[in-house]
Amino acid sequence: MITPVRIPLAVGSDTERRLRAFLRNAIRDRQRQLQPLYENRLVAWRQAYEAQPANAVRSFPFQNASNIVVPIIAIHADSLLARVMASVMKTRPMWNVKVLGDIPDSTFGEARAMLEEFLEYVGVEPTELDLYQVYHEFFGETIRYGTSVLKCPQIDLREEVATGVAGNGSASFEERVVYNGPKPTKLAFQDFLIDESDKSTESSDFLAHIVRLRREELEERAFKGIYDRAAVNKVLLSPDRASPTTIETTKLSDAGVAPPGGETNFAEFDIYECHFKYNWNGHYCRCLVWYHEHSDTIVRAFFNYYPSCIFIASRLFFRDDLFHGYGFAEILGPFQEEISTIHNQRRDNYTVTTMSAFRVAPDSKLWKGYKLYPSAMLPADKDEIEPMPMGQPATFTIDEERLSLDLAERRSGVSPPQQGMGAGAFTKRGVYTAMGTLALMQDGNTRTDLNITDMRYAHTRLGRLLTQMYSEFGIGHRDVYFGQKGRLLEAALDLYQRKLLAIPVYASSASINREVEKQADMMLVNIQRMHFQTITQMMVQIANPGMPPEIKKYLMDAMESSNMLMRVVFRHFEMDAVDRLAPDVPKPAEQGAPTSQVQGAPRPGEPGAGALAQQPNAGRATPGAGARPGLAIPSGAPGMGPGGPGEAIQ
Repeated sequence: MITPVRIPLAVGSDTERRLRAFLRNAIRDRQRQLQPLYENRLVAWRQAYEAQPANAVRSFPFQNASNIVVPIIAIHADSLLARVMASVMKTRPMWNVKVLGDIPDSTFGEARAMLEEFLEYVGVEPTELDLYQVYHEFFGETIRYGTSVLKCPQIDLREEVATGVAGNGSASFEERVVYNGPKPTKLAFQDFLIDESDKSTESSDFLAHIVRLRREELEERAFKGIYDRAAVNKVLLSPDRASPTTIETTKLSDAGVAPPGGETNFAEFDIYECHFKYNWNGHYCRCLVWYHEHSDTIVRAFFNYYPSCIFIASRLFFRDDLFHGYGFAEILGPFQEEISTIHNQRRDNYTVTTMSAFRVAPDSKLWKGYKLYPSAMLPADKDEIEPMPMGQPATFTIDEERLSLDLAERRSGVSPPQQGMGAGAFTKRGVYTAMGTLALMQDGNTRTDLNITDMRYAHTRLGRLLTQMYSEFGIGHRDVYFGQKGRLLEAALDLYQRKLLAIPVYASSASINREVEKQADMMLVNIQRMHFQTITQMMVQIANPGMPPEIKKYLMDAMESSNMLMRVVFRHFEMDAVDRLAPDVPKPAEQGAPTSQVQGAPRPGEPGAGALAQQPNAGRATPGAGARPGLAIPSGAPGMGPGGPGEAIQ
């Protein structure tokens, strides 16, 4: 269990002043670097994704001209998001856990499966991590803007609940734990500060998350002792703004929601949660400090107590040697503008060519506001009104728009899934078979598969971080959800924490499909049955006394070779305990030896033969002798002595 250690800072000391100067300079430098991206390009990207026209009404080439923005960015971004979410949320298990090391995999097979089940439960449970909602925002922002950051801190959320009212009218309260454990959340794009030259969050020496708090939220943190009370009183005198930011105001306005403020006493404070490496009295260590830049005040300071970086970044297309990547809003913006222009011009030309202008005699009263409509009766003399054609049909064709659409698909790599056609067969109901489905998934679009892999890489890193945090901080009361298996889960996490067991966590393969999985299992069953039948036939032939010795040797070598190949097949299918699925081939008995001789027992006439014969269960394994049900830790495992933790877990 990790115990957070506070940084000893005396207000007004030289150490405290140097730290404040370091934080102030680092924050201002990154704000100045990222301001054009956050305040200009981000607003333009969001409007492009939402397909908002530059002007509400077009007045050229005529009033109320076609003003459609073809949502190319949204079409491609939402299509890729659906595929990414399916590849992550529809695969089971969500993370594959592999047990490495000298300890046999079969020994900890149940612990590995228990850890997979636990991670999947907390991942999809709305009261726990709720990854569906988190991933939907996280991956969606990555696809639209090229970069998104996930933060997974360890939180302890508590609230006071009234339990009753005394006779004097005073209420009694008790504290209740609302949530305790890691909690991943997506950070707002503009609320994360990093040096643009840093290629990843793990390699960065300074990261900052802007925590935007209202006055009442800041006071609550001071009341609960999370922030220093004296520091908060100083911060309350210097709010960062009296109205929402420009970005937030624009988002609310586009959604038709009035921004807060007006008659309410709106005040917002930017608390910078800074993760950085710092020279503390000759020791380069990582620190975690909450700092208010406007009032130059440190409200909380700790030495870093997390097992690894809690910021997980996801990028769609990587830029050369820069942190922020390319998103669909940027790379498809020119295509969307061109396709919208072609579409509007074709519609405007069609509108003009289907209209006619009328030349009316100067002395006629028709030109004084008389409106024409179908089946209208005109009180006019012959030749008093004359229709005149307007414009000429342009050579615009829909093929030009289709060409631009095709170029946009080639640039993004998102296109209708046409791969794998012909690799399988249709059933009588017109449903693609399982093997056809497998071929379709394995022969996926290369560009799309690369994008999905980039997203799943972030999913993999989150799984590893969650395993580390649950092993370091504990799982709390969650073990009761799993009954007796809860102790098995605690043992697996304890071994992981003590470095006695290495458990790398991988994202489940995108080709894992229930129907395909069942077909593969049935295929393995048939192959294993044929293998056992062949081995049995060979063993019967070897038992024939008239079989020549050289033939017996060949059959024995053939059985061992077939068994070795069968184990290789099981390993390729990522099966556990391949030694049990393809057991060793028994050696044939020597000529003249009794077939009922117990393996390992002394022969007649040898020392100990008489004592063994007097035992009622001689040479027979007694159930339960030397082993206990559950997770049995080998006696040779490092750090596992008699009575040690995990020696035998029921």
